[in-house]
Amino acid sequence: MSFKGPIQELLTIEDIERAEVRYKHVYGQAPFLLSTWNPSEYYRNTHLLNQVTFPPQGNFIDYIYSYELDEDLSAACGEKIAGPNHQAILLTNSGTSSISLVTSVLSALDKRRILVVSPTYFAVLYNCLHKGFSIREAHYVRQHGTYQLPREYILNTLEETDVLWLTAPIYNSSVYLGDAELKFLQNQVLPHIYVVVDECFCGSGLELSRILGNNPHFIGIYDPMKQFLINGAKFSAVMFSPMLEGVFCDWSDIVCGGLTSSTIQALEFFLSQEADRLLKNLQSADRRIKQIVCATVSEFPSASLDIHADGHMMMCYIPRLPSDYLRSFEDFYRFQQKTGTSIIPGTRFHFPDHDGFTFRINLARYDPIRFERALKRVLMYLSAV
Repeated sequence: MSFKGPIQELLTIEDIERAEVRYKHVYGQAPFLLSTWNPSEYYRNTHLLNQVTFPPQGNFIDYIYSYELDEDLSAACGEKIAGPNHQAILLTNSGTSSISLVTSVLSALDKRRILVVSPTYFAVLYNCLHKGFSIREAHYVRQHGTYQLPREYILNTLEETDVLWLTAPIYNSSVYLGDAELKFLQNQVLPHIYVVVDECFCGSGLELSRILGNNPHFIGIYDPMKQFLINGAKFSAVMFSPMLEGVFCDWSDIVCGGLTSSTIQALEFFLSQEADRLLKNLQSADRRIKQIVCATVSEFPSASLDIHADGHMMMCYIPRLPSDYLRSFEDFYRFQQKTGTSIIPGTRFHFPDHDGFTFRINLARYDPIRFERALKRVLMYLSAV
């Protein structure tokens, strides 16, 4: 993997979107977007619009830095993310900003040998490359519809590693690590090196910081508004040992700057009872949509899902097809022509080749007319090639 030249993950999205534009030009309407991150019109009209009331906009003139926030507000956020015995917390405007901040802090601490366990958000890898880190990439091991850490590889490279970078739940799969994996991290990894866990897609109450957060080597990254499908007004939080508070505050000034007023609004919404009610409603809706997805996929023996997915993102697996089955503009356009549907393959998220072809399903793309039909067309096509 090289930092020089085009960023492949962005080129993949560009190819997909170019194919969508061409499809719309030829057929008069866009293909159904099964994988994209924004919710469908039906989902947002049914579950989000008129269900979310943000607090009034406060001070939008003065600079506001995380360390200048009211202590009660910061403490309440930390407790809701990590429990009552939470570590230090610093807020940024987005999860991507938090990733840049954490990699800057690690560099300032001279922790430059990093082991990334993929799938992962591609910005992690490019932040590390840009800062001159030495990067190893390993992969979670998928077995029986769930995931395990590559424990043997982690232990064999522990002496040559300063930082282990994980994404939990497994990126875009909504599958959480089990107790055995957490014990492994707690007992065999955290005593020796830093463990950074990107939990931006984590649901409230399921954060690893509640279990691992008191270890001085644990750093957690959070983007709580993702679980509400709200991406235009958001905030991110970084949890870390109080011993690192000074370096985090210093580098937040350099990397992140001040907080926007919409960031403060999103934080106040997250702490409200209204947010708790909305989340329960969204989780209920997602469970119903997941049942539709599971029933549809079960009709196709060549396809499979993760058993314990608990969130609005899911991955679908077609092991008999190569991981790079769709890899060019022509591939994506031909696929969209045949299925009337656009998908994002797991190669963009660094899913391993041995899992075969994978693609993301966003449950929040549901509508009662097109969603199930689009998924079925995709599976029919992939089962026949």
